[in-house]
Amino acid sequence: MVKVRRALFACMLAGATLAAGAEAQAPGPQAAHAQAILVAETAGAVHVTVELSAPVTRRAFVLEGDRPRFVLDLTGARWRPRGLPPGAGAGPGAGFAERFRYADHETGLSRLVLDLSAPGVVGEVREEALPGGGVRLIASVRPATPAVAAPPRALAQTAPTVLATASQDLRSSRRVIVVDAGHGGRDPGASGVNGSREKDMTLDAALRLRDLLEATGRYHVVLTRDADVFLPLPERLGMARDNQADLFISVHADASDNPAVHGAAVYTISERGAARGRHLAETQNWSLTSGEPVRSETVEDILLDLSQRETTHLSASFAQTVIGELAHVTPLLRNTHREAGFFVLLAPDVPAILLELGFLTNAEDEARLSDPRHRQRLMLAVTEAIDAHFASRPARMVLAQH
Repeated sequence: MVKVRRALFACMLAGATLAAGAEAQAPGPQAAHAQAILVAETAGAVHVTVELSAPVTRRAFVLEGDRPRFVLDLTGARWRPRGLPPGAGAGPGAGFAERFRYADHETGLSRLVLDLSAPGVVGEVREEALPGGGVRLIASVRPATPAVAAPPRALAQTAPTVLATASQDLRSSRRVIVVDAGHGGRDPGASGVNGSREKDMTLDAALRLRDLLEATGRYHVVLTRDADVFLPLPERLGMARDNQADLFISVHADASDNPAVHGAAVYTISERGAARGRHLAETQNWSLTSGEPVRSETVEDILLDLSQRETTHLSASFAQTVIGELAHVTPLLRNTHREAGFFVLLAPDVPAILLELGFLTNAEDEARLSDPRHRQRLMLAVTEAIDAHFASRPARMVLAQH
């Protein structure tokens, strides 16, 4: 299983003696901005991905000793993360990298250090071009001595119970995200000017978002559909409620009679939609789950109202966070945060957004959405927004259906 730790960060740690490593092209006249980092573990190796506004000189090497470290030096770069002030810091690692540390240095050298739990060797170091002249730098480090797999143990008679308990503990420690790929099956959704179909775009995006979220180890992701199948709207909403989702994200692509209209948008529940959701909750006999049974319709009405108010607030707050992240990777529709009464947004106890990735009826938007790399960037932006949203969120009230 791939384990990912992502961090957006500010500055890199100052100087140390440089050892032999991998070199790249020289920096431009102005410092490049290092805007994001992704630390991931795959098959025992740890990969560090850094997105930069321009190419820089790089050097990757390992410092040996009692506490081995992997070092990535960038000359001519400064950390300017989205949503965080510049400054040195640290964060969790992945795999045999216990944590990372970073800072800028006044000499123009920026450094990332991974503290390793075992000796390591530098693996591949490469760059990928990004739109606008930016680059994605990928450097890897792997254990110097491959780990030897432990022999399998005989399962005790109580193993099934132990495994079930462990699974429940793991499940309860993760936020639940329900990702809804819009349309599907006999419902293709919007059609692009060059023949693309909304249902295909949304399914690919949903699968990418699931992989990014689950790789962090912080989320349990439920897809309303993982294939080209038709799913009625009530079933999509029901999956969000049945799984007591902490967030529901419905992914779509838009269409317009005006081919000039373009850009992404985020919808949350409107006032009329909230009234419709309240009616749905009452007619479907939903009630708040608590330690004791509710004995009064008045109490249920109050709890329902409180839950719906909290849900509406959380949805709007998350929408603003998503918009802030999307602004870095794609054009936005004017008045980006919009309200509507879409059925999938009606649950009064599940914070929800409907995300329009762009307009397939606009040639430029369609070209962007047809590029898998752009869809990956969009879903990475949504992942970052989800992380930011849950940074300090307490548990919520949830409704139960009798």
